[in-house]
Amino acid sequence: MALPLHKNLRMKIGLAALLATISSMVCAQNTITVINELPSVESFTYRMIRQEYITNENNYFLEVYADTNYLKFDKVKKNIFDMKIYKDGACKVRYNGVDSTKKMSYRWRFNDSGKIVSLENSADFVRLLMVEESRNLEARRINFDQFNKVKEFYKDPMVVANIINADFVNLFGIAGDTFNPNNSYLRIRSIMSPIDQSLMPVMGTQTLEILNSNAQLYAVHAQNRIEGEQKQAFKQQLIIYMSKLEDKNFDKRTEVTNVGLNAEQDWVYNHKKHYMTKISLSDVFVVNLQSRGNIRIFEIWDSGKR
Repeated sequence: MALPLHKNLRMKIGLAALLATISSMVCAQNTITVINELPSVESFTYRMIRQEYITNENNYFLEVYADTNYLKFDKVKKNIFDMKIYKDGACKVRYNGVDSTKKMSYRWRFNDSGKIVSLENSADFVRLLMVEESRNLEARRINFDQFNKVKEFYKDPMVVANIINADFVNLFGIAGDTFNPNNSYLRIRSIMSPIDQSLMPVMGTQTLEILNSNAQLYAVHAQNRIEGEQKQAFKQQLIIYMSKLEDKNFDKRTEVTNVGLNAEQDWVYNHKKHYMTKISLSDVFVVNLQSRGNIRIFEIWDSGKR
C-alpha cells in the first residue's frame, strides 16, 4: 500500500539527512589539521640541501650545483625563535658564503599552530635592502616615487621575509590548515620572478595524501603554474628584459617561443609527532627548450623532542 505523498516526502528527506550525516562523519574521520609543535621545544634543526641545474632540449644537464646547510632555531621566549644558518650538522660553524642575508640571524614569531607570522627583526634586513635601492636610485634605474613606494612596501615584516627568502616562511606554511584526502584545494602562492625578483601571485592547487595510516604519516602536495594571460604577460616581460641586456655574448635576435614557470611544494607531515619531517620546494623556469631548476630539500635533523 502506497504511503501518502507528504509522508513519502518526509521519509526521503529523512534518508537524505541520514546519508549526509554518514558522509560528513566519514569525511571528518579523514580530515586532519596540521599542527607544528616544534615551537614548544627549546631548539630544533633542519638540514637544507639545495640543488640548481640547467638542462637543454634533450634534458641533458649543462650545469649542476649543490650545497648543504643547517637551520637551527633557538627559543628566545614563547613562540619566538632565533634562526641561524650553519655549515655543519653540529651547528658550530656559521655560514660564510656570498649571500650576506644568510650570515644574519632571523627572529621568527610563530602562532599557536606553529606557522611563521612575523619576522621580528625585519628592520635589520630592510637596511640591507634599502642600500641596494639607494644604488638603483643613484644609477637612475628607479625614480624618487618608486624609491618611496618600495620603502613603504618594506614596512610589512612578512613582505620583507618573503623577499629575503620565502622558503623559510613556506617551511611551516601549512601549519593550522585542515585537509581531507578526498578534496583538492585552491591555493595562491607568491612566486619570485626570475626576471626582476618581484613577487608574482600564482594560482594553484593543494592536495593531501595518506602515506601510512598506522604511523599517521601524510603528504601535502601543492603546485602553482603560470597559465593563460599571466603566461603571455610573463613572456612579454621576458622579451623586454632580453632586449635591454648588455651582455655581448647574448644574441638579442633570439626568439622566445615558449616560457614556463612552475613551483611545487611537498610536505611530509607526522601527525603523531606533530611536525613536518621533510619539506621539498621546487621552482622550474623554462625558456624555449631550456630549463633552469632550483630544488630545496629540508629534512628534520634534530626535533628537540626527547
